[in-house]
Amino acid sequence: MDELFTDLEKLAKVEKRVAMATLVGTRGTSPKREGAKMWVGEEGRILGSVTIGGCVDARVIADAEQALATSQPRLLQVDLGDEDAWELGLSCAGSLDVLIEPFDLTTPNNALVETYRAVRSAIDQGKTVAIVTPLKGGAPRLIVGEGENADLDDEVRKVALDLMRKRRSAT
Repeated sequence: MDELFTDLEKLAKVEKRVAMATLVGTRGTSPKREGAKMWVGEEGRILGSVTIGGCVDARVIADAEQALATSQPRLLQVDLGDEDAWELGLSCAGSLDVLIEPFDLTTPNNALVETYRAVRSAIDQGKTVAIVTPLKGGAPRLIVGEGENADLDDEVRKVALDLMRKRRSAT
């Protein structure tokens, strides 16, 4: 998580707008686990990866550019069959879901940026937190932490608390 905050602050010094791509779902084999992050800056800077590079990350970059152009989040679904993966030179085959979210780093009180800064503050205070992000629709993110579960239904609260105990990301 420290890398996420470091990357966000580093980009805020040199980019006005960035897209954060998060690997939110995997089915079959995948080189990275859910929660892997990649940043794509409006000026072309790239930090991190949701796979191991190659054609999938190239698709993520293209979709990130679209997310930045429209200022709307996108859910990219990449399905690679065994033959497709082999032809592309990938060592794995499966399906990936990548959530791509645009961040405007120049807007004061940007909700997305403030959410991550609040998470960092909570972690710095020794709290355990999770961010619940709806993959469809425009509902805001919710921070779930010790005693901070007010706006969540029981099922979401239960899953989020379980994932926090396991220190995992999941869809």
